Amino acid sequence: MTGIASVPIWTAIISFTIGTFLFLIAFLFKYMINIAQLGFWYVIAAFLINIAVFITMIFLSFIHKEQQKEILINTSVQLINIPVAIAYLYILFT
Repeated sequence: MTGIASVPIWTAIISFTIGTFLFLIAFLFKYMINIAQLGFWYVIAAFLINIAVFITMIFLSFIHKEQQKEILINTSVQLINIPVAIAYLYILFT
């Protein structure tokens, strides 16, 4: 897995790692407003970055037909972060 096909995997890993780190900090220090604000802005930034990568990879899968299957499979891995983010938000705000 090299080249453009690995971009969505790395994006998913980095987003998940940073998001989990912020979740743990927010969970441990639940009443710190700055952590909640940081987490909120991170969710927005991560969403925008991930959606840009997702759309770009879908587009590139049609240009690079020889890697299309690999690109689409790796791009679908990015979608795993959606239920994780929803679960984190649910836990923190309930």
